[in-house]
Amino acid sequence: MSTEGAILRAQWTAPSPGPLTAPAPGTVDLWRADVQAPGRHEVRDRQRERAREILQRYVGDGAAREVRGTHGKPGFDPPVVHFSVAHSGPVLLVAVAGDVEVGVDVELVRAGRPIVALARRAWGDEEAAALAALRGADADLAFHRAWTRHEAALKCLGVGLAGAPADAPSTASPVSLAVMDLDLGDGVPAALARTGGPVERLRALRI
Repeated sequence: MSTEGAILRAQWTAPSPGPLTAPAPGTVDLWRADVQAPGRHEVRDRQRERAREILQRYVGDGAAREVRGTHGKPGFDPPVVHFSVAHSGPVLLVAVAGDVEVGVDVELVRAGRPIVALARRAWGDEEAAALAALRGADADLAFHRAWTRHEAALKCLGVGLAGAPADAPSTASPVSLAVMDLDLGDGVPAALARTGGPVERLRALRI
């Protein structure tokens, strides 16, 4: 597994109208929508609707149907595209790949979380100690960045979606997995994971 601090910077553009084909090999389409609504449940409902609208542009009116893997990873049968969806607060991200599995995660920074205890449970004592050496906003940001990498990897591999740290991917895994930080342009921690090696091209689409 490769996690060597690569950063993908999203240069946002508006998508063209109409149907879309699957991204070319090495390319990932990253969609972002900032969804506003009166309440939290309304935000989630609108985010789900927006994600379905995005994916429908790739699937069209064909016979592909949405299915879920053993641990809940969503996909299509037949696999017209591979995709991953993440949301935090108003931010919705949808990652789409044509040739390999993909995972995406985003987390708005929330101060006051027991980040050292969470890090110890997820990654062990060494990582927790490194986090404990930081203070205040630096510690919160470091934790949330690490957490998005962790979650993006799990989503990509289709394991641990129920939250069990024991399912976390290992560097001894035979799967070639690249995990990269995402620079969304506003400091919100996010990460993207992809099987088969690093992303060669990120097409960032904002709606």
